[in-house]
Amino acid sequence: MDNKQLAQSIIHQAKELGLTFRNDGNWTVIEPGSKVPSQMLLDMQKCEKELSQMLFQKKMVASKEKFPLSDAQKALILEKYQGGVQDMNMLTQLAWEDPSIDGRHAKGRAVKKFLVENELKYKTLHHEVVERIELTPEQGQIILAEARKGKTHLEVAKVVWPDKDIKKLSQEWRMVLNYITAHAPEISLDKTENDNTTSYFSPKEAVRVVKKINEVVGVNLDPEKLSPKYKQYVDKLTNNLGNMRFVRICNSYAARKDRDLFEFQFILATWDKPDLSAEELNLYMNLCRDIVTMECLACHVNRLNQFFDSMEDAGELTQRFSETLKAKTSEYGDCQKRISDVTKKLQGDRSEKLKNQKKDDTNFISIVQMAQDENERKNMLRLAELQRAAISEEAKRLESMEEWKCRILGISKEDVI
Repeated sequence: MDNKQLAQSIIHQAKELGLTFRNDGNWTVIEPGSKVPSQMLLDMQKCEKELSQMLFQKKMVASKEKFPLSDAQKALILEKYQGGVQDMNMLTQLAWEDPSIDGRHAKGRAVKKFLVENELKYKTLHHEVVERIELTPEQGQIILAEARKGKTHLEVAKVVWPDKDIKKLSQEWRMVLNYITAHAPEISLDKTENDNTTSYFSPKEAVRVVKKINEVVGVNLDPEKLSPKYKQYVDKLTNNLGNMRFVRICNSYAARKDRDLFEFQFILATWDKPDLSAEELNLYMNLCRDIVTMECLACHVNRLNQFFDSMEDAGELTQRFSETLKAKTSEYGDCQKRISDVTKKLQGDRSEKLKNQKKDDTNFISIVQMAQDENERKNMLRLAELQRAAISEEAKRLESMEEWKCRILGISKEDVI
């Protein structure tokens, strides 16, 4: 797909989402910004020129003719300004009694000049053209470091440019978005984005996984000071979040809030269970998906109830609507039953599995399991060396005794060691 086709696709997608375009200096701005998917912003960067040509082919050419304001017009502008009208386009149209012009016209420039001379602040949609900025390698490193801490694109931009008043969709915000997307796509998803989801990227770094655990579970784990037990939890959860089926389920949701709920429930249920089998892992995914479905059905039932209460007696229509409401309620009940059954099965199976495990930490199996852990193995070797050194010191002490005592006891250093 070339840039022209991409621009046409963006315009078509914007119409479907109810978005509008505006020419803002040397940028093409799409509004409202809270509903713009991240991928659309990236595509707009690729075809900025073609998109601008398609959207703003007819640009108003300012006339070189000068239009001085009369005393009556100046008085009218001051009157309207003091009355609360501070928009440049509105003041221009009122002063010249022409609704087809705006602040970019020569007549508008005359109004602007009058306001500036009288030190009156006005409002306008037009912004001054800003120079394009270039990222330095040091700024790129700061962007990735701050993004890996879980900060949003806006927060990262404010760290990189602390002296600027940065807002979403500004040039600095876009630079951060593009840099993260190009160099670390797994963390390019901004948590403040809207409900139009993009592809799910599972976290690969322990810092992000620990942050999710802290937010979901309410604990306060330090990713730099994890004990062997919690390190095992984090490593296993990282693998589970990258599971192919888990990622596919996340990508199947059209709304961000549904995907976030699924991920929330999955982390809450499995973060401290590193011994889950593949079958149990699938059951937990089914359970979390049913929980999301139940929440959606609850919303549907509430809306149907509200609509049903507002309906007057309409005979066949009321009866048909009542059947629809009954079907939704039944579906909600079935979903609740599935959740209850799966929960009981998981709790029962896991309880039985834990019961069968020997709890004696000194048995042979537990010693083998401890030896398999790198940290525990190193600790055991260190303790063995200390024990051997203590025995060696005791043997030296015995050897230093008078020879006849050693002979009576029949002890030598080699025998002791």
